[in-house]
Amino acid sequence: MQYNVYFIVSLPVNMNTLALSTLIFAVFMLAGGYLGYVQARSKASLIAGSAFAALLALATFLIASEDKSTSHYGVILATILSVVNLVFGLMRYFKTRKVMPAGIIAIMSFSLLILCVLELTR
Repeated sequence: MQYNVYFIVSLPVNMNTLALSTLIFAVFMLAGGYLGYVQARSKASLIAGSAFAALLALATFLIASEDKSTSHYGVILATILSVVNLVFGLMRYFKTRKVMPAGIIAIMSFSLLILCVLELTR
């Protein structure tokens, strides 16, 4: 399934399901970092959330690229980021036993990882 999304700069970007999922995950990471900063005054949450969101946004634009090799690099970047988020999410979940936010991050990371692996094996 493919979507045409028009960004603020009015450039049409042809995005597939993986690119859209990666972009949504990037938005959630940015929002989570911001909420962590607002609620707990955690600068680490803000920095980590922003950094992961920026890298996931980069992966999104690479995935949406028409060039196959560039798109492949985006999938690899998204795979690496989802594995890192999955590991840290699970570590925090087992440490705190709280589903929010660690368990949600782990679930979203695992979902993105499945999509990335499916794309890489296609």
